[in-house]
Amino acid sequence: MTISLPNCPACQSTNIVPMFDMGAQPMSLVALQSDPVESEALDRYPIKLDICRHCGHVFNSKFESQHVSYAAEGCRMYNNGSNWQTHIDDVYTLLHQYCVVDLVIEIGAGDCEFLSKLELVSPTEPTPIKMAVDPCKAVERAQEFDDILWARENFMPEHLPLDAPDSLVIMRHLLEHMEKPRELLESVASRAFQRGNKT
Repeated sequence: MTISLPNCPACQSTNIVPMFDMGAQPMSLVALQSDPVESEALDRYPIKLDICRHCGHVFNSKFESQHVSYAAEGCRMYNNGSNWQTHIDDVYTLLHQYCVVDLVIEIGAGDCEFLSKLELVSPTEPTPIKMAVDPCKAVERAQEFDDILWARENFMPEHLPLDAPDSLVIMRHLLEHMEKPRELLESVASRAFQRGNKT
């Protein structure tokens, strides 16, 4: 029996091995309902985790983006947790200590919590251009802020052109939630090479 496995979405390698088959699961993280009955009635879709032996990327080889509904507010469960807030604070600290950039793009920006507070990181440095990219409705909160550009869609490589200013790319989500993830990774690597291994 021959098992057909997909290419790795990150590096396109065909050296893929099965990791864990979770069976059919609801898309609960991006389709939170108002009550338990509605949540339990959600459609279920296969989750089959495979791992790339070339680059180590773990991905759902059964993932089909057309099944994901981004009409709801999206997942709110992480945004109120203490661990999540600690993570956000740590990112602020790292940015303040090590990184002065002209452009910050957050992939999977959610409700723009991070970008809306970014100006508080360093009062001595100019605030960078901020861009939020997320297909969920929550990203529309960016309209409350005059200094956040936003796009309610999956991240596309053209969001980060090669001639863009010194940039920081932050990703909350899986590569499967981006369009053409390999092109993004190659773009970042190319920018780093052209700038003396800095990006």
